[in-house]
Amino acid sequence: FRNTSGGWHDAGDYGKYSTNNADAVGTLLQAYVEYPAKFAYDDCAIPESGNGIPDLLDEARWSLNWMLKMQLANGSVLHRESVAAYGGEFIPENDPQTRYYTSISSDATAIHAAAMALAARVYVSFDPAFAAVCSTSAVMAWNWLLANPNRVPTGGFANLHGHTGATYIAGSEIRRRMWAAAEIFRLNGSVAARSYFDANWGDGLE
Repeated sequence: FRNTSGGWHDAGDYGKYSTNNADAVGTLLQAYVEYPAKFAYDDCAIPESGNGIPDLLDEARWSLNWMLKMQLANGSVLHRESVAAYGGEFIPENDPQTRYYTSISSDATAIHAAAMALAARVYVSFDPAFAAVCSTSAVMAWNWLLANPNRVPTGGFANLHGHTGATYIAGSEIRRRMWAAAEIFRLNGSVAARSYFDANWGDGLE
């Protein structure tokens, strides 16, 4: 049993994917990095409005807190949390179906590392303690990736045990690993991260 409350649901079946949450967080945080003045609003009528932190960052943190729950002690990240199969339309808080978390994947771990490293840089001026948590999480995920250079599981994440639902794996995980390497390098100047990015640049463009 794991507490997997929080995060963003992906679609009508309320699946929550580490890959998709991290991708959305990365997009929001990069938008803030590039255009902070355009996303400085703290009055968007969300529960955190008025706390002195841009609402975009409050909303992204809702997902980041869930993402942290999906990381294991060894740094790897669970791919998905969802119902076993689509069972009808419910508002999320009234969904009666049992929810399950899946096995880990290197796809999820890589994109988690990237988003957490980016978050560590963005939140440091607002909440240094939270930024430190994100930094530690990013480095843990990156170190797991270094120790597991091949795709996990082989061929990418797949549904097992009669479960259905999207898998959200690309043809290759290389771009996710490259994003992780780039963000880790920006975070702490990791030589290994820079070397990985430089060595795989051509493959990442495919």
